[in-house]
Amino acid sequence: MIKIISNFLAVLFVSSLLSNAVYAQAARRDDGGSARVINKLQAMVREMTAERDALKAENDKLAAEIETLKEQHEAAVSREEKLGGELDTQKSTIEAVRGRLDQTHGKLVEVVEKYKVLNQSKNQLSLEHAELQKLQEFTVSELDSCENKNIKMYQATRDMLKDYGGQSLWARLVQAEPVFQFKSVELENIIQEYEDKLIEQQYRRKTEPEEVYEETEIVDEMQESAQDSKPEEIQEPDDIQSQEEGS
Repeated sequence: MIKIISNFLAVLFVSSLLSNAVYAQAARRDDGGSARVINKLQAMVREMTAERDALKAENDKLAAEIETLKEQHEAAVSREEKLGGELDTQKSTIEAVRGRLDQTHGKLVEVVEKYKVLNQSKNQLSLEHAELQKLQEFTVSELDSCENKNIKMYQATRDMLKDYGGQSLWARLVQAEPVFQFKSVELENIIQEYEDKLIEQQYRRKTEPEEVYEETEIVDEMQESAQDSKPEEIQEPDDIQSQEEGS
């Protein structure tokens, strides 16, 4: 812009000099030669004036463009500041999201580890459950077997007591004695006691099918008591007489 203004001032200066020269030469020369010079100088002046007007118009145009560029520059600076603020906000948001992401990843890793532990515990419990189920099935089978044995033993004992009613007169007389009578009553009490236990055991088996009872101990106790309470052999009169003869 400064260069354009300098050129414009130079043109004005040259035009002024030429005008002064034209008027000076016109005063000294005659009319024929001076007319040609004047016309030539006037043409130069008109050309330089036109160039001056063009330069002025271009200067105005450039000044308007400069103002537009200033406004665009200010707008660009404003947008840059705005974008800078938005960029700082985005950076803060990204940092916050990254922190939450790291925290979530840590929790996810913890959950995965807990799931692995729980899965291992589940598998172990499944194995233990299968073993306990097998043990329960075996125990139920043993309990059924023991229950059948108890029932058979009870029936056999009942039959044995009934057989006392069919003994000989001597056996009945001997059985009527207090000692042998005590043995019979004691045996009946034991049988009645085990009968009550069997009834209670069957009732509990029906009401609580999942519970495992220790019936083998009852069987052992029943067998031991039966052996301890087994009545002594009662000798028939013929056997006693033969023993006396032998003595």
